[in-house]
Amino acid sequence: MPLPIETHVDRTVRASYRELQHLSDDDLMEHLRLSHDDALTVLFDRYHRLVLAIALKILRDRGEAEDLVQDVFLNLHQTVARFESARVLLKGGSFQMAYRRSYNRRQYLATRAFYSTQEVEQLIKTRLRVSITES
Repeated sequence: MPLPIETHVDRTVRASYRELQHLSDDDLMEHLRLSHDDALTVLFDRYHRLVLAIALKILRDRGEAEDLVQDVFLNLHQTVARFESARVLLKGGSFQMAYRRSYNRRQYLATRAFYSTQEVEQLIKTRLRVSITES
């Protein structure tokens, strides 16, 4: 039997992860405001793939993109009290933040020649594989 979906958050009851999974984003944000950390886990499960996709398209490096995803959700946890509605933060704000931070991180890495170094390393690995197979 499915759990009922809450229309308001009882401030005295700490919901389980399973119960939180059935809540709306607005209700999850309210739980997060009340320091129910499992609410962040549910939000992460819902949205991390989209944030990762944005970061990967811009950064073109999985490790950097995964770090950025963690940064975005950590920032969500730290700034949740400033936002009235989950729609503002989750539907637009987090994705704009992911885009902005990805773009800024890409510029930072480019100024430090991260991408050119990475390309050289990939070229060396490819050459080594070719040399080994030719021997």
